[in-house]
Amino acid sequence: MLEDWLSRCPITPLQPVGDEVAYAPRHLGFEGKLAEVVETAMHSAGLDFMTYKDRLTSTLSGGERHKVALASILAVQADILLLDEPLSGLDPLSTKELISHLKQIHQSGKTILISTHQYEELVKVLDQVSVIHLGKDILHGNSEQLFSQAEELDAMELRAPLAAQIAEGLRSKGWPLSRAIASLPRLELELDAILAERTK
Repeated sequence: MLEDWLSRCPITPLQPVGDEVAYAPRHLGFEGKLAEVVETAMHSAGLDFMTYKDRLTSTLSGGERHKVALASILAVQADILLLDEPLSGLDPLSTKELISHLKQIHQSGKTILISTHQYEELVKVLDQVSVIHLGKDILHGNSEQLFSQAEELDAMELRAPLAAQIAEGLRSKGWPLSRAIASLPRLELELDAILAERTK
């Protein structure tokens, strides 16, 4: 049934999504139930198997193509994923969905290495960050601490995330916020704590 579906027709430029996801493991000599691997990979990337398996890749939106690319990588079942600009060209909803899926994939035990200029959206899901400038690892560390260093980032023509900018503005007006704030959830958490203390 599902195996029949995966084994039909050779790979073509206008292939169904399922064949696209199956391409790498099939050509790497995967032995086992390939359909199950493809279905699991598609689910992990946020694609419903029955809805997408027969859709031609040429009919997909930009966000859907990103998800297919991610599913194709996941189907190889590697322990480390290397992603280059995974959020490029995505609308806000697709960005939010992809970040959510990346977080789930990371929590499942996989290591994800991401190369990107769109770091603000990823701050809350990154463990460690390196800022590469002129071929050198200039800054390295925890994402909240690193991205809250507005002056250092500015020196490399990078802008601190909005949450870090807001926190800096509030600190300048006397709010007792920590220096390691670079994501909105962290900023909200600290503001809630301050307000709760003031209302006691």
